[in-house]
Amino acid sequence: MAPVPTVPAEHFFSDYGLQLSRNTKAVKVWMTLKTYGIERFGRIMEQNVDQALYFAHLIEQHSNQFELLAKVTLNIVCFRYIVCQSNTIDQHDMLNKFNKRLLIMIQERGIAIVSPFVIGTNTFALRMCITNHRTRLTDMDKFIEQVIQLARELLDTDEFATLKTI
Repeated sequence: MAPVPTVPAEHFFSDYGLQLSRNTKAVKVWMTLKTYGIERFGRIMEQNVDQALYFAHLIEQHSNQFELLAKVTLNIVCFRYIVCQSNTIDQHDMLNKFNKRLLIMIQERGIAIVSPFVIGTNTFALRMCITNHRTRLTDMDKFIEQVIQLARELLDTDEFATLKTI
């Protein structure tokens, strides 16, 4: 029988990590940092924080319609739509329900990706986390206008019409 010629095997570089069972996800981050530089990433992060502060300022300008639920120190803004400034339990629960429905409308209409968040024991918040390097301040202006429009639509429904009278 003739010997079988040996063929050099293919090299899979993921097999050369410290732990052969894991892939090298950090390479993506490392290559991106090498390509664009840490200074550029820093500027983008600062831009996102500035945009969050701008959005918080917009919420404060519309304080008769919105409530800022947490201090903005990073790129995250927690807020909710308010119709009234009452603290009764029924109205608090109705505002939670209203904001949950508002969140669904924002998502279903493709306006933005806003996530739910509960602050304290039972205060439902809309959580905006700004991470896109293409986001502009004008996007924040458009977003708040669209949320106000959606809230008006919701207030015109039979389910939430009682909020307008409070």
